[in-house]
Order: sequence, then C-alpha cells, then structure tokens
Amino acid sequence: MAWVGMALAACGGVDPGQTRQAAPSTGGGQSHQIPERVQWNASLDTLCQGSIPPDLMAAAAGAVGRFNAVFSLEAGDQVALTTRPGAQEGTRAVALVCGHADPVAFSQGRTVTISSGLMALLKDLAQARVAERAASGMGNWDDAGELFQSALAFVTYHELGHVFLGHTLPGRAWLDGADCGAQEMRADQFAVTALREAGYSMEGVDLVFEALDRINPGGSLGHPGSRLRFSAARGS
Repeated sequence: MAWVGMALAACGGVDPGQTRQAAPSTGGGQSHQIPERVQWNASLDTLCQGSIPPDLMAAAAGAVGRFNAVFSLEAGDQVALTTRPGAQEGTRAVALVCGHADPVAFSQGRTVTISSGLMALLKDLAQARVAERAASGMGNWDDAGELFQSALAFVTYHELGHVFLGHTLPGRAWLDGADCGAQEMRADQFAVTALREAGYSMEGVDLVFEALDRINPGGSLGHPGSRLRFSAARGS
C-alpha cells in the first residue's frame, strides 16, 4: 500500500529510502512531520524502537483478532500480533506494530508492518473528520474511535491481503506498472471483503483514501491513484 510516496513490499520489496512529503496538518490535531529519507530496508530491530500508546495497540489487536475469527483460522494459520521484529513460527502471517514516527505500512514475506506513526495519523484524521461533523450538527465525538478502528483495519487487511494472496512470496521479482497496480487492486478488494465480514464500518475506507488523495492523488511507483483505488474498492 502506498503511503506518503513510499514503495512497499507488495511489489517486490521495500525500496531503500524514498523521498517523502510531510503529511498535511489535519486542522485540529498533531501535524505529522516525516523525515526526508528513512531507510526502511534497514533492520526493523533498529527502526522499531519507539513507544506504542496502549490505545493504538488495542486497536491493532482488535483488527487482528477479528481477522482470525472471521476466517476461522486454525492455530497454525492465524495472524500473530507483535511489537518485536522477527518471524514467528507456527503462524501464517505476523502483524508487526512498529514503534516509529514515519507513517508507513508494508508487507514483506510473512510480515506486515504498520508503524505507530501511521496509526496516530489515522486517529488524528478520524478525530478531525468527526469534529467537523459535530460542528455542523452531524455525528458526535464517540464516532471517532470507530472510524479510526475501521481505517486501521482496512490498512491492516490490505497488507495481509498481499500475504494471503501470495504477492510477497520469497523470490518474487519487483513488479512495475500494471502488474503492481493489479496487485494493489486485488489487495484492496481482499481488505474490503475482510472489513465487511469483520463487522467494521466501511467509512474507514473513505478515510484512508481521503488521506492518500491529499498526499499523493496520482499514486506512486506503480501504485494506482487513490481515486481509482477508492472507486474500485467501494465497488467490490
């Protein structure tokens, strides 16, 4: 999944440090500044050193738990949640919550990595959207948590889609253009189906693609533009 112009592992491997734009301020919350070049092909043991707020970890645990329940995965096929890099035996996939301010998500091998920076950004965007609604007499602040959890689950399931669809198998070559774009679309469709089955609001999909559209509407490095992906995902 493309986030802030970074090439992600679904199309062949984590790119060794792409120049990124800073995520825009959401109006009412924290402005998430992104380092110009973080080498995400470096050891995750080195990168994932930051603290992870309990509420963000709880949201990640909820997304992974619902995924395992929805697909009735046996013990050896379940997704394991961890904050420590390194593959875990006896699992189909590993969801790594990485303590790092750079807002990224990617999949590589059996591991999907979601940074605490990305989670914080999604939470900030959810609160800003609900605040706008509250100001206009629509919705209330209680909706922000549900919206954030839905958005986080969509991102998580998209990256898990790359694993379960075989996009990140060892030895796969880097994909360009249409091939990479097709993988992204299939992972989006996988995520939408999982989101519905897990009982999350579909509004989180809107929030994720709204954020992508603000940052890089045309897509990047083989990833389709956010508007095209949003239309396809909501139509699946």
